[in-house]
Amino acid sequence: MKKPNQKLIASGFLVLATISLIVTVSYAWITLSGSPALTGVEINIGGTNTIQIAPNMTEVVDGETLHYPGRFQDSFDIGDYKSYGYLNTLAGMTPVSTADGIHWFMPSDDAEMEVKGTYSLNDYLMDNTLTHANLSTTSTLAVLDGKKGSYVYLDFWVVSPMRDCNLRVSIGSQNEGSYVVGLPKVVKDTSTLTGYRLEEGNDEVAACTRVGFLVNTDEVTTNTFKQYKESKAYNSDYKALRGTYQEPGQTIADISKYKFTIYEPNGDQHNDVGVSYIHSDDGLTYTICNDGDYAITRPIGYENGKAVLKNISNILTVQRKNSWKQANSGEMLLGQIFQSSMLKQDLTDKTEEEIMQKFYYDTWQHNYSDYVMRAAFCDSTRELYYAGDGNVVTQENMAQVKGANTTRNAIIVNLERNVPQRIRMYVWLEGQDVDCVREAALENFAIGIELAGSTWE
Repeated sequence: MKKPNQKLIASGFLVLATISLIVTVSYAWITLSGSPALTGVEINIGGTNTIQIAPNMTEVVDGETLHYPGRFQDSFDIGDYKSYGYLNTLAGMTPVSTADGIHWFMPSDDAEMEVKGTYSLNDYLMDNTLTHANLSTTSTLAVLDGKKGSYVYLDFWVVSPMRDCNLRVSIGSQNEGSYVVGLPKVVKDTSTLTGYRLEEGNDEVAACTRVGFLVNTDEVTTNTFKQYKESKAYNSDYKALRGTYQEPGQTIADISKYKFTIYEPNGDQHNDVGVSYIHSDDGLTYTICNDGDYAITRPIGYENGKAVLKNISNILTVQRKNSWKQANSGEMLLGQIFQSSMLKQDLTDKTEEEIMQKFYYDTWQHNYSDYVMRAAFCDSTRELYYAGDGNVVTQENMAQVKGANTTRNAIIVNLERNVPQRIRMYVWLEGQDVDCVREAALENFAIGIELAGSTWE
């Protein structure tokens, strides 16, 4: 069997989020207090000469919102494009659950899961109109109701100028590729020259974050392609564009035309012991998962007009725990950079949160990628599931699961040569994950995504 062609590595992007979370002590659905802000969002996408990336451009013509690609190139910074400006004004994400990227479930208005022990799937709200997506800090839903779920999405374009290929989430090596990591927090330490240090372990949310890719391969409307032809980014080699998606407030008439794949990072990461109730076929089930184990997540899906639990092994790619690189001394490299970069800064009367802002956003400006150790993916999600008891795969059995640079069965889309494909990417906190519960914390985390294309089936 042929291995993926790693020379076709296509895309990487970085999302930085700040999330305030408060505990629901016994259930795997975090509830929020107030309206935490999602700040410092930065997304970088890079490619090679075999697969290229373009930003999504939008225009409203005669009341119709048209989406077409900008200029295809090896890389681009989303921050340079006004069409992605909304990412800088988003409110914090709150837990939701989805199995298809179309139907999103969240606790209802009167959810008191720590009190209402009989809370069932019938008590969840379902959003299929993007009502809870990309909530801004001024949104009524974000400001007035911290318990309702919210999630993030953005669109971009991918094209393969050389050949037809299959697109997957991947890593190239331990030093490049996809990852999710918690950003270490700043704490006081009088033994250091700066009086502060970075402390690891601020990564609970990294264990329950998911990234999903929704794909539709219908050709765009005539008006859309006409608008693309009139744009400065038009390439005459491209005779068609694919990918049409709902706008906020709309529903999808035929969900069979859409394909969804899910990337689960840090699958075997649980801070000490992950203990929580999650929904199962038998009702609420108490789950214990030690660090190094893998807990199978069954998100909430939609069938025959009702909420059900879904087996997603055929669309899921699972990665083991990502980590920060260490120096020979055992110290975190990021910690050394913090000391050197903050030594000449005036930190007088600054709070830990203000120093984090100065370091991560103002001084270092999100250059995380070189300091993250990427973990391997599980070669086959089905084999991963078979290695467990239907709920948990122990650390001992995890050692027998084959690692790889990408997951074989989790193909995002089949790219046709010279046909640009629009992809909708979602980021959310999976409420059905056993790690989606713990004490209150202010968290920052970074997400990097690399997409690889190959002729490998």
